[in-house]
Amino acid sequence: MEDKNGPEYGEVALFFSKKWKNWDCERCGTALWELGEEYQQRVGALVTPSNDGSYSIPGSGTAEVVTIICTNCGNVRLTAKKVILKWIEELEAKSHE
Repeated sequence: MEDKNGPEYGEVALFFSKKWKNWDCERCGTALWELGEEYQQRVGALVTPSNDGSYSIPGSGTAEVVTIICTNCGNVRLTAKKVILKWIEELEAKSHE
């Protein structure tokens, strides 16, 4: 699974294997995760509560995200794609030193 604007599946899996300290799902306690299908295509919206009880989505409050899904309970974790891409770039730069 590769996208011209995104990392390869293996690079994303490597990122999580190196960066995640706690693999336990906060909902069910298992550690059964998979990358979401078409992982680099998701856009997460930051929802902001208002004083009147309603919610809004600020115009600048969206980010491309990678979805990680608990295969036991369906809990979803989101990670900013730009953070993963930066880590991959740094890793590649170190490998060329």
